[in-house]
Amino acid sequence: MIETHDATDSTSHIDRIPARTEPRTATIIALLPRDDGARDRVSEPVEQWNHEVRGRSVLGSEVHPGIGPAKCRLSVPVNENAQPLMNAVHWLDTRGGPYNREITAGFPKVQGYGLLKLMKWVRLTGMVPTHSGVDSLGHVLYIKNERPEIYDKTYKFLEPMDYLTARLTGRITATQKTMAPFVVVDNREWGSLNYNEELLKLAGVEKHKFPELIPNNGVVGPLKEDVAKELGLNLSTPVIAGIGDSNASLIGSGAV
Repeated sequence: MIETHDATDSTSHIDRIPARTEPRTATIIALLPRDDGARDRVSEPVEQWNHEVRGRSVLGSEVHPGIGPAKCRLSVPVNENAQPLMNAVHWLDTRGGPYNREITAGFPKVQGYGLLKLMKWVRLTGMVPTHSGVDSLGHVLYIKNERPEIYDKTYKFLEPMDYLTARLTGRITATQKTMAPFVVVDNREWGSLNYNEELLKLAGVEKHKFPELIPNNGVVGPLKEDVAKELGLNLSTPVIAGIGDSNASLIGSGAV
């Protein structure tokens, strides 16, 4: 089934179109609503679990350890049990834009960025918070400023692949590469396991709101007993740290 939302109307309609006949899979498409919050039904964490993990569990008997590629720049606030506190904030959501622009402002200014802040972010991360707010840091700042009740309850902010590995193992982790959209990890050295205090201070966010960092090719852990039983997998199946969609595409294409 393909679900479409009319961007010019507050109502939505559903077009039932035959999808590819793979077990427990679906294609779901959502257009932008009239406000700045891009809402994609696949962004709903519980639904993502159903599609990405449960759907794959019936695709064949041969099991390869790990978790497949996932969307990135899509933020999931979770509690101590890795349960989502709200729908994930989509990578096209621009509601964090004003807060990103605020933390990157300064004088002298280069294309809207304070020069010294721009140089620091680029030097340490190779990136900079977007003025549109579509990056994960913008999502966190949107929640902090406009959904403070969610921010206060949030144990960790996760990318989708880290949300899925947490659900699979019960261990909440991330890696340098999965945390890249939050622009608070020093990327000058491959495999960094530490958040940068200067960047956290510039961003106005607390270190304890982000997950433990493990090696980029690290093993998060074995499957939880209930998950292994539900998916029909061996309890000792290792779950490897996830990776973003574009990075996985580069590797899969043989480009790197």
